[in-house]
Amino acid sequence: LKFIPHQFCSSAGEEGRDTMARNASKSSHRGSALAGVLVLAATSQLVLSFVGSVGRAVAPARGRRSSPGFGLTTRFAVATEVAYDVGDKVKAKSPDDEKWYPGKIESDMGDGTYTIRWDDADDGDETNVLGPDNLKKVFIYREYKVGDDCKGQSPEDENWYPGVVSKINKDGTFQVKWDDPDGGDETNDIDAEVMRKVIVFKNYQKGDEVEAKYPDDGNMYSGKVMKKNKDGTFQVEWDDQDGGPKDSPIYYKDMRYPPIEVDTLAVGQKFKGTVMRVRDFGAFVDFGCKEQGMVHISQIAETRVENIEDYLEEGQEVEVWINMLRDDGKISLTMVESKIGKGGGGGGGRVPVPDSWEPFQA
Repeated sequence: LKFIPHQFCSSAGEEGRDTMARNASKSSHRGSALAGVLVLAATSQLVLSFVGSVGRAVAPARGRRSSPGFGLTTRFAVATEVAYDVGDKVKAKSPDDEKWYPGKIESDMGDGTYTIRWDDADDGDETNVLGPDNLKKVFIYREYKVGDDCKGQSPEDENWYPGVVSKINKDGTFQVKWDDPDGGDETNDIDAEVMRKVIVFKNYQKGDEVEAKYPDDGNMYSGKVMKKNKDGTFQVEWDDQDGGPKDSPIYYKDMRYPPIEVDTLAVGQKFKGTVMRVRDFGAFVDFGCKEQGMVHISQIAETRVENIEDYLEEGQEVEVWINMLRDDGKISLTMVESKIGKGGGGGGGRVPVPDSWEPFQA
């Protein structure tokens, strides 16, 4: 067994950028495009993820009984490969429902088992004694550098917001300058445990078709990159000036490639995507399309998958293929190339696909 890699970020790359830019649709007019701020990008067909355009973005609350780990830029290791110490962050299988939740090793029982204190007991036991087969050690990313884009948990309200690392403190914490303080502190010192690294695409080229945030009203409109400016912004020429300026300098966080249209997809196409939500029956993946796709539990691996959380976590980057395109517009994905076109309810799966997919339903 090997380390199971997991980082709450995606890598921005060049491959597939031009193809996507040409195949994706343009916004037709300055008043009709979606508002948003680009915070996440991935290679191949450039995966996009957004936060709200007004004020700080608020992430949903996490508890023991929900899918945990939004804020940890981590990777997990299986129990047989690691040594555990008191104070280690772990994911552990609860004996109550056999699901995995975050916690911390409180004590070593001396017989190969450990007392785990749950981060959020949620009316259950506050601690449980578990063996290594029911533990996964959490390795927290701490290699941040000044200038890195990130998301962090504000100490003011414990919500998650985008920002930039502005200083590395001597005590091991990081000073984060928030993109939009919205009346709060412009910076906060926070620990890596409540940060995640965010890779923002910055390599736009002259002639690229993009959607960008118009400075006057904050909405997203279609345009074309004219050049990169010395200050790191990009000069964007608007498709529909609508009586305004012909072009404007735009910050790279306020730009994105147009999302892929569903009707341009074909079975067998390959993409890189980001796991947005994990359910018992499968996982919802953002792969740069207007609609998220779903990987059924039977489409995750060649072999039977008993526990989806042994394979996938929110924020994990995955390679997927278009498996099926349903008449209702839903997109079935597979992580196994040999299973393309073979449906999503068999081949070792244990939970059927629901008739109605609700990727953000708690």
